[in-house]
Amino acid sequence: MSVPVLVITLFVTMVASRPISLSWTDCSTPDYIGKISNISYSENPTLGLPFYANCTGMLSQLVTGGYTAAQLFIGDRFVRGFTGSNCVPISVDFRPYGRAEISQLTCPQPAGPFEIDFKATLVNGYTPSDPLSATVKITSGEQNGNRIFCVNINIKA
Repeated sequence: MSVPVLVITLFVTMVASRPISLSWTDCSTPDYIGKISNISYSENPTLGLPFYANCTGMLSQLVTGGYTAAQLFIGDRFVRGFTGSNCVPISVDFRPYGRAEISQLTCPQPAGPFEIDFKATLVNGYTPSDPLSATVKITSGEQNGNRIFCVNINIKA
């Protein structure tokens, strides 16, 4: 069941043709109504080329609307953030570090399994550190205060 789709085109500026390493952690707590259970990535992600990721998870209850927030960290330093509706597509500009395009949940989103698909392209340009270590933290919540999910996507190049 592929209901919500989260498509991210993330332009993190670095040196071209370097391989990138991706990992993830679930940052939700027991009071969240959703949980990401797995994220799989396309093979051999490389700077300048598109890569894909697929997240699978489970919702314990219906989601009718709310917010999605994305935050970019370079190392441990918060760089930029963005918050928008979790039911309509949003554009996140992390200039000069990157940009994200996010297609959101299909609201209302029923309880049960869900998938979130990412498409990302990391491109060459400004390198804030060598080697680069960045984290994109994505959180989602409902307008009634329920927190939906939290995931950190860790990028190393």
